[in-house]
Amino acid sequence: MLSNILNINNSRTEGFLIILIVGIYILYSYILGLVFQKAHQKMWKAFVPIYNNWVYFELGGVPGALSLIALLGLIPSVGFAASLIVLIFYTWASIEIARRFSKSLIFAIFGLVIFSIIGIMILAFGDSKYQYPENKSQ
Repeated sequence: MLSNILNINNSRTEGFLIILIVGIYILYSYILGLVFQKAHQKMWKAFVPIYNNWVYFELGGVPGALSLIALLGLIPSVGFAASLIVLIFYTWASIEIARRFSKSLIFAIFGLVIFSIIGIMILAFGDSKYQYPENKSQ
């Protein structure tokens, strides 16, 4: 499984990497959940693997169903194109989320797209508030 991908011959190393990856996912999901709470969403939505992208897209004003294009990445012949399309929509949602948290375009690109865990931490632990668009409030 993971040992074949990373060319690891030691089961201890493989086990450590799996625990590390799961730990990073749980930490990232928790921090994303704090951002969701600031936007009046439930924290558990950040822990569900595909649904968290759906909610992230919707917070950014992008239809959540577009996050499902990422599933096409599992198909070898269309995976690269699907990944690029999802990256475009993710960037669009990130720019809008940054704007709704009163952050700049530079923050959106560098903080939420390129270094996303750092940007999400800034939104989660900072004092900025999520502002709903004028035509929609919750």
